[in-house]
Amino acid sequence: MNAPNAHDGTPAISVTDGPTTPDRKPPESPAPSPPRPAPPAPPVSHRGPGAKIAGIVVLLILVASAVWYIRSLGTISTDDAYINGHVTFVAPRVGGQVAKVLVDDNNRVKKGDLLVQLDPEPYQTQVNIAQAAVDAAQSDAVAAQAQARALVGQARSLRYTLERAIEDVANQIALLKSKVAALQSARASLAKAQGDYERAVPLINTAGISREEFELRKETLSVAQAKVEEALQGVYQVRGGPHQVSGERYRGPDRHRGSHCPGGRTR
Repeated sequence: MNAPNAHDGTPAISVTDGPTTPDRKPPESPAPSPPRPAPPAPPVSHRGPGAKIAGIVVLLILVASAVWYIRSLGTISTDDAYINGHVTFVAPRVGGQVAKVLVDDNNRVKKGDLLVQLDPEPYQTQVNIAQAAVDAAQSDAVAAQAQARALVGQARSLRYTLERAIEDVANQIALLKSKVAALQSARASLAKAQGDYERAVPLINTAGISREEFELRKETLSVAQAKVEEALQGVYQVRGGPHQVSGERYRGPDRHRGSHCPGGRTR
């Protein structure tokens, strides 16, 4: 057994089987730590579930009161107050029954906002009536255009017919002029034959001319009368009117008094 350690004051016991060596030091053991105090025991709660519910209710009441108080800071209440404002009367351009109101009292509105919507049914009916009138007018316009085109075609046809008629009239006038010229020529020949025949009538009784010469003049007169009649018929055919040319009717040589009738007799 060794002697106690003089450094820390704690005894040290060492057991050896052999002789101790005087210069060998025994090992040092660590100093023990002081004991720690024990933690305090939690307090025992004597409140039940009802106390917790009551606390929550009180907390909610406090929150609601705080919110109401904050909001009431911007609200002014009084029993005797008035405000100044401007009243603006709004009138629509057209009258009608109100179908929908899109704003409420004291709403803030700006220019261009839709306030009231009128019932569109009466106006839509008027629009439909006007549209029907427009469609009818368009149909009438189309029919009028078709009729105008038909009238233009008819006018062109009548113009062509008129031009043809003018050409026919011009041809008829030219033909009539030629027939009148032929009639005048035949009348001139008839006048000459009539004169020759009238001069031969007194000579045949006094034997101033031969019987053959008298018969020749008589035949010439008959031929001239036939030509005049033929020319008159041509004029009548061209004119298509009454048998009259230049206001005169044809009269044969027997209209002259003292003319010789066939058979050698005189009137």
